[in-house]
Amino acid sequence: MKVRGQSVHCNFVALASIRQTIVDVFQPNLDDDQLNGGFPMPQENDHQSRSERAMSFLRGKVLRRTESNVSGGVSGVFSSSQTKYALFLYEDNTFSYEITEFRSVSSGGYSIPSEDKRTAKGTWEVQILDDMPFLVLVQDGSIVKRWRNGIGGEGIHLLDDVPWNRYLIRK
Repeated sequence: MKVRGQSVHCNFVALASIRQTIVDVFQPNLDDDQLNGGFPMPQENDHQSRSERAMSFLRGKVLRRTESNVSGGVSGVFSSSQTKYALFLYEDNTFSYEITEFRSVSSGGYSIPSEDKRTAKGTWEVQILDDMPFLVLVQDGSIVKRWRNGIGGEGIHLLDDVPWNRYLIRK
């Protein structure tokens, strides 16, 4: 696809620049607040209220994504794996981060499947660093994960420019 003479490729690594190009072409009247990951640009000493607005947007949501990989063919051995990530951001600022991995190795008509599930729990917050919002997970008083935080469109949330599906947590 060409946009004003520039090639646009579907590559998640370049998602931010592609998004900016598309915004420039198709939505040129967006203000800086709308371009800053969907969160308002900071005013003087506005980091705390900006952080709180981002947190209120994420409270009660679950972010999900899936990665899949298939490889093989060497000596008739095939393997596949699928990793599912689910990050529950509860109203009380606690989180549950679940990683479920499914693996299978197949050869000669036989298959050996396995499943592994890991869960981490703690608290979460949004911090403003270098004028950008970051989703921070804290466990036992230590930061265990920090992602650059942004909105990628309807139902899509970006963590370090990687798209996650965003849903309400069902009670």
